[in-house]
Parts: sequence; C-alpha cells; structure tokens
Amino acid sequence: TVDKAEDDFEVADIVNHKAVGLMAKWCIENNCKFLHISTDYVYDGNSLVPYTEKDKENPLNNYGKSKFQGDIVCQQNNPSYIIIRTGWLYSSFGNNFLTNMIKLMQKKDKIEVVNDQFGSPTYAGDLAKTIFDLIVNKKWYPGIYNYTNRGKISWYDFAKEIKYICGFNTAITPISSEKYIQKAKRPKYSVLDNSKIINTFKIKQIDYKSSLKKCIKILKNES
Repeated sequence: TVDKAEDDFEVADIVNHKAVGLMAKWCIENNCKFLHISTDYVYDGNSLVPYTEKDKENPLNNYGKSKFQGDIVCQQNNPSYIIIRTGWLYSSFGNNFLTNMIKLMQKKDKIEVVNDQFGSPTYAGDLAKTIFDLIVNKKWYPGIYNYTNRGKISWYDFAKEIKYICGFNTAITPISSEKYIQKAKRPKYSVLDNSKIINTFKIKQIDYKSSLKKCIKILKNES
C-alpha cells in the first residue's frame, strides 16, 4: 500500500520498479506486448488543471517514486510499451475506499473524511475493460496514457455519494489533510486528462457516478 511503502521502500522498489524492468525486458525479447499500470501519484498535485501525459512527474511519497522509476525502466527496456496511469481505484473486492466507507457507515453514526484532496474515482471494472480493449485493438500505439472515470471530486464528496447511493444515515464531517494523519503525503490534486487515450483508441470515458452505482449494486447482490 501507499503508507507501507514509507516504512519499506526496498520492497516497494522491487515490486514497482525492478520487477517491471525485468518483465518489460522479457517481453521485448520474447516478442510480447507489454502493458504496465502506473499511478496518478507520480505527480505532486500542485496543478490546477488535469494532468496530461506530457506534464512533469514529481512524486511526493515512496510509492509514487517507486512507480515512477518503474515507468522509466519500462520505457528504457521495451520501446513497444504502453503505460496506463490511473488513480483512486475501487472495486467490490478487497479493501479500498468504497468497501471501507461502507463498513464504517454500517457501524458508525459519524465519520470524518478529507475534503482538500481532489481526483477521479475509478471503477476497476472500467479500467479492466479499457485494458482489454487496448489488447484486442488491431493497432498498438506505444506510449503513456491516462485513464480514469470522468469527474473531479474530493474524498469527502466521494463518501457523500456512497452514503446517498447506499441510503446510510451516517453524518459525514469534512476535514483537512493536516487533521488526518497519514505516513505518506498525498497529492492535493490528481485529476488526469483522458483526451489522449480517447482520441487514440476511441476509448469511452465513463462518468464516475454511473460506475459507482454499478459497483455498489454488485456489492449488494454479493452480500
């Protein structure tokens, strides 16, 4: 996780950097296409407009630094690479913001959520479909591409939307990042511009609300 990388950069560097380099090299030597998943955390969050693939990287934390090094070695070892940068991923599986918020709202009358970090919540199912569409596409255009769901909201806004869709009564209080202590510093703004992947591969960018409703429906059917 992002915070664990602060405690053990060596492991994060092996997984996110060195292993990527080996896989990228193996793929080019064995005539395989290589698609690597990267992150919005390669940026520092000081932008006021969505990040494009041409913007300068400047990661704030160890996770972002290890992922950025992975991006670099991927490009060095495999000229046929595709890198997809995404962010704020959630799904019906495992621990993520959506599943954690649902657990908290089921148990608590009041919660606090950060309201000064902005991004685009992205359903892992949509990212998976996008990856599949790139793989089966008749033409392979190497490069870095951003992909997220459409929308710019805070974690607080995200929590409110989850509350509304699920019908919880939990009171949600907005707080600043300074009051919510985390080991790894997060970028204040990590919205990604999806124009390149849309124009190059005709990928459809889906609104975050429709995908959030779809994922919550899946969770309700599984419970």
